[in-house]
Amino acid sequence: MDTLTKLGLLLLCATFSATASAEWLGDWLAKNEPLVIDYVLSLKPSETPISGVTLTDGETRLKDFHYKNQVEKNRPGSNIHLFEKDSRYLAIIWLSSEAKPLPIPECEPNSEESKFPWLRASLISGDVYAHHEVQPGHGIVINYCPSDQWMGAINK
Repeated sequence: MDTLTKLGLLLLCATFSATASAEWLGDWLAKNEPLVIDYVLSLKPSETPISGVTLTDGETRLKDFHYKNQVEKNRPGSNIHLFEKDSRYLAIIWLSSEAKPLPIPECEPNSEESKFPWLRASLISGDVYAHHEVQPGHGIVINYCPSDQWMGAINK
């Protein structure tokens, strides 16, 4: 099973685990997004896989990923953090209320990710994020096709 298929299954499982409970998605996100944000902000760039963050439903996110770095640090109100696992990258993004909307990078044409456009971005619950820009106040968005600009800024 290739990595993209595994990622799709992980997202599908995350969606079912988050929505199968009696909790509304908004309530679930309100409890879990602060956990993820606190965890991400506590990380330092490392080649060692991270343990991940355990959410209120017992699921663990980001386990065995490598935290690379925060990028776009000069963009006011933006938090863009890059992670890598098995040579695939993702960005964890959230914007403060004073930030400007952030365009979500497109996947490279003919890439594995471009075959599944709904995998371009999601919420931490696994639900698809259907906007073309991350909006201030929308919480955490996971982007599965970080831009070349972001990738080039990993070590800065």
